[in-house]
Amino acid sequence: MDISETALDIARAARYNDFEIKRGLSLPRRHQYFDNCWILRPNIRLRVHFDTINLTRDFSALGQFYLILCRNVTIYFTHEMRYKILSTMTKMLTKQGILLIGATESVRSRKGDFNTTEFE
Repeated sequence: MDISETALDIARAARYNDFEIKRGLSLPRRHQYFDNCWILRPNIRLRVHFDTINLTRDFSALGQFYLILCRNVTIYFTHEMRYKILSTMTKMLTKQGILLIGATESVRSRKGDFNTTEFE
């Protein structure tokens, strides 16, 4: 989910150049998931949905997730709104779910409200 239609259009296209595809993806994986010209295979693309979302409004109706990735998103909000957004995301996780946030999504002032693990 994103608020930028341009970013969503790029993601929907699922087309990558040589530089992008080689960043952290092994050759066997590239050939397993991508067709010629580094276009993500249709059977994988059909399992993903891209949409616009406004995190300042209630988005909990999206359902439950095993994994939520949130990177360089909440830096644009106040500390209170950041806490509200991350709290909502946490409640949307399944029992074993994981919310993976970037360093800019820090909740250090309210860290006791979350079960956290820091990675380097």
